[in-house]
Amino acid sequence: MSVTSIKGWRRRLVDEIEKATRPRDSKDKSDTRPSMRQASTAAKVGPNYISQLVAGQETDARIEKLIAICEVLDIDVLHVLTGVRWDPEIQEAVAAFSALKQHDPEAWADFRKLLGRFQQRVLDEVDSNMEAASQRVRKSDRAQQ
Repeated sequence: MSVTSIKGWRRRLVDEIEKATRPRDSKDKSDTRPSMRQASTAAKVGPNYISQLVAGQETDARIEKLIAICEVLDIDVLHVLTGVRWDPEIQEAVAAFSALKQHDPEAWADFRKLLGRFQQRVLDEVDSNMEAASQRVRKSDRAQQ
């Protein structure tokens, strides 16, 4: 097998696996984290699957395997796939918005409109800041010439 470069969601997965498992050469008896082999066996993905994934040798990354590994190691699948960490406050807000959508569709529609306007205002501000930064770079390039 050839070793591949690990990027994107795979990089996040490898980083989380390395935090959640015991280092291969660890002699620390108080470290209760499982080894990669133990985690692979518990996830039923093959005894060396996680080690090969971390080494960049495993390319068969089916969603079922990803979910099994994340469940065994208590890794946030959404964070691995999107790069976004969902803290308890965000989860609480999402649950509240979901309940609002179910129980008061009209209020939900109004709230979505509000979010849309806010999102557009944030995007406009980002564009403005990017343009201002771009102009500063152009000015400094001219000054250096």
